[in-house]
Amino acid sequence: MKNIKRIILSVIFIGFGLASCSDEFLERAPFSSVGVGEAITNETTLNTQVLGLYSVMQDTDDNTNGDNTGFGGYYNSVQALITDDGYVSLQNSNRFVGVYDYTAFLPDITTITSLIWNDLYEVVNSANFIISFDNGSIADETGVSGTPNQKFAEARVARAYSFFMLVNFYSRPAQSGIDQNLGVPLPLEWNQGQTLPRSTVQEVYNQIIDDLTTAITLFDDQDNPGVVYRLGSTAAELLLSRVHLNLGNYQDVVTYSDRVLNNDGGYTLMPMNEVVSFYEVANENSPENIFSLEFNPSDTGGSNDAFAATWGFGGTYEQNFATRGFYDLIPSTDVRKGLYNDNIPVADYPDALLGVDVRKFTALDRDIPQFRMSEAILNKIEALYFTNEAQARTELNSWVSTYRNSSYNTAASGSALLDEIKKERRIEFAFEAQRWFDMNRWEETIVRDANCRQNCDPIPFANFRRVFPIPQSEIDANTEISDEDQNSGY
Repeated sequence: MKNIKRIILSVIFIGFGLASCSDEFLERAPFSSVGVGEAITNETTLNTQVLGLYSVMQDTDDNTNGDNTGFGGYYNSVQALITDDGYVSLQNSNRFVGVYDYTAFLPDITTITSLIWNDLYEVVNSANFIISFDNGSIADETGVSGTPNQKFAEARVARAYSFFMLVNFYSRPAQSGIDQNLGVPLPLEWNQGQTLPRSTVQEVYNQIIDDLTTAITLFDDQDNPGVVYRLGSTAAELLLSRVHLNLGNYQDVVTYSDRVLNNDGGYTLMPMNEVVSFYEVANENSPENIFSLEFNPSDTGGSNDAFAATWGFGGTYEQNFATRGFYDLIPSTDVRKGLYNDNIPVADYPDALLGVDVRKFTALDRDIPQFRMSEAILNKIEALYFTNEAQARTELNSWVSTYRNSSYNTAASGSALLDEIKKERRIEFAFEAQRWFDMNRWEETIVRDANCRQNCDPIPFANFRRVFPIPQSEIDANTEISDEDQNSGY
């Protein structure tokens, strides 16, 4: 486990990691090797630091132990295991056990809550450093793809994405009306000594929207630089669609979803015959994929820390499985059924009788998608439910029957239609770091199925465990946050 760095008050920024996402990443120097004032002097060094920002998002080495707690698959595991999509077998390596049974969710334990907090703020700090040089002095260079504006836009989208993750892990949902004064700190400047209080939830969302809308203008509506491992305008628009869905701004959801669906960057919805193969390494550059964190054999989390290390068969630990309750939701005529295998050898895993092997991201070096086209249509359908129910039903039937299950057709209305929309979203984004956030914004009770063996009582939305605690190390270090600012129940 890596050494925890206190992010707001006592941050010691030791630089961007040395792991590589592509050949370009090999060019970057650690931040600690250059002075803050002259670190970014031209577009070449700007590009180097932006590539380093993606390495921080990977968090496969983080200049420490390679715990891979960042966007590179750890969040996927966490959100599946603390909801109703996944479980840890009784035969396990002790990895994720405290996550699954909720015993790790304590402010004074330097496990999941501290790691996620620190990792996300490290991305924010890295982005802030880059943005601090956005003063018009960086000239465009013919030998560097894209423009300086596009690279500063990438940093803004990365910062917005990190704030979005933070406010959804450590604060109550924006529409819940609960503890809306308890958002997360909003450091927006490169300042190692600053201390900041918790902003309100609305202030955090306002900053996210400001970063994304600013980024879109900097991108000048062009995807930068047209490859899936660099953030671009379509990724910013899709994240805006997700943000407005959380805020209940349904017309804005439709607007930004339509911009994504009608993009001119070559992105298209994933057809039915490519659903299973999409998750294989060979199809990482599918037109469905808007932005992924790139991994190759030299920078993956490896046999210990990649997503595939603990999920299903073929990994090092073979201990995490999909729940039978989730698997049974998927009709046999749905192509997504092929992403799971319920033929688990009971002789080796007696408690896994009802469990299911997960076949997403089975290669250790599979890129981990963060934004893909299918989210745009599902965001739009959910928003339409609240503004035009008939159109929502039409769009749902059209998308599912065309792209996932040719036998699908629903005449549901009212709450039954909303349940159908939620079910399709659950199936589509299972093990892709969305389930926990969705269940929280829907204020749904988490119900563990027959696979559960410990702490199996339902967890209603009102339960204090439905929001992560602020790490005690942050409270101790930050004079602007006291014990009274801790989330209720911790």
